[in-house]
Amino acid sequence: MDVKRNLMRYYLGIDGGGTSTTAAVANERGKIVGTGRAGPSLYKVVGLKGAMKNLRKAILAAEKKARVTSPSYAYAVFGLSGVDTLNDWKILSALMYQYFKPRFADRFRVVNDVVIALAAGTDAPFGAALIAGTGSNAYAVGPRGEAYAGGLGSVLADEGSAYWIGSQMLRAAVKSFDRRGAETALEQSLCALLKVRTMRDAVDVVYPHTKDFGAGMNRSGFDKTAIARLAPLCTRTARQGDRVAKKIVYDAAHELAAMVHAVVARAGLSRMRFDCVLSGGAWKAEALIVRPFARAVRPHAPRVRFIRVRASPVTGALRLAQRHDVSIK
Repeated sequence: MDVKRNLMRYYLGIDGGGTSTTAAVANERGKIVGTGRAGPSLYKVVGLKGAMKNLRKAILAAEKKARVTSPSYAYAVFGLSGVDTLNDWKILSALMYQYFKPRFADRFRVVNDVVIALAAGTDAPFGAALIAGTGSNAYAVGPRGEAYAGGLGSVLADEGSAYWIGSQMLRAAVKSFDRRGAETALEQSLCALLKVRTMRDAVDVVYPHTKDFGAGMNRSGFDKTAIARLAPLCTRTARQGDRVAKKIVYDAAHELAAMVHAVVARAGLSRMRFDCVLSGGAWKAEALIVRPFARAVRPHAPRVRFIRVRASPVTGALRLAQRHDVSIK
């Protein structure tokens, strides 16, 4: 049985991000026969060695579940966070070839994770995708080619993301305490969540301490993921009618819409019928974000159809691998 398995054509798909990495092996019929998970593979966070270690771990776990040993893949697609520039692509492509040459030689492609999100949601040749999770990232492919927006991290371009929402609510809560801004229930909610007396005391939680000041005071601070995890509190507070929280969520929706408008226009999709695939945890807010987002996009793309992606993004990587293999036969 194992001999037959190793004679089949296999495809490898990878979804690698700042939180975790998922690998999936599919047979020539497109059926997923093994999956594996590992830690983050965003090399800008964990470094190149850390990224390759987790990629290898996820791939080996998927191959073990698929019961294939030393497979030679027909094609592989790596959908990775952090592939934002030509330099990123060159670095990662060279490493994939170096580390995994026996598995697929040059039969692989490295793309930004938003590209596999699009493939996971639609089979159409043209379309757009928007990831709104810890970070945010938009992509479109159309008659004029490919276009990207956002996805450059919290300093340069991460608007509308869960991290962005978390940052905005922290600032709003501090302004509420200082009486520099509108009063908001976020102030009390965040104090309770952070276990601090006032928002000025939040500095001891949010920022890291390099010195041990005593029990409970040697803190590592809030990283991007921790701040992003505050976002659901903002949407809950918005549902309760808090004006400040509602404005933060509304502004997030419009920032995300601006990303889609930008890539759709540059790719030449504005007047076409196309699918816009929505991926990421921000869409769990449903009407609070989806409705104002859709209303802001439609004037610029009246024939758009929004699709909430239900499949794992790794299925998009597998679809792209199979399509590419067919295209080179």
